Amino acid sequence: MKSFSNFFGEARTKAGLEAEKKGLTHTGKGYYSDERGNIVAKSEGGGQRLKPISKAEVQKMERGKPLNGPSSVADVQSLQQFAAKAKPHKKHLL
Repeated sequence: MKSFSNFFGEARTKAGLEAEKKGLTHTGKGYYSDERGNIVAKSEGGGQRLKPISKAEVQKMERGKPLNGPSSVADVQSLQQFAAKAKPHKKHLL
């Protein structure tokens, strides 16, 4: 029987193992940061490769733009629902 502590170690991808050897930390969504917190690499091919992020991606991050847009109709619908809830409601003034 497998132990719970081994579960996460076995789930590592090739990109994740390579990033760990380079001292990088997984920041989510396949991106990895260096010891200063700068995102420097991403995994590709389903976690099979670790690739440095491009200058264009660095510029997008510096401007606060998302690296990836919605990837499905469900993502777009979720964004629309979130935006509708985030709109400020007018309060009635007495």
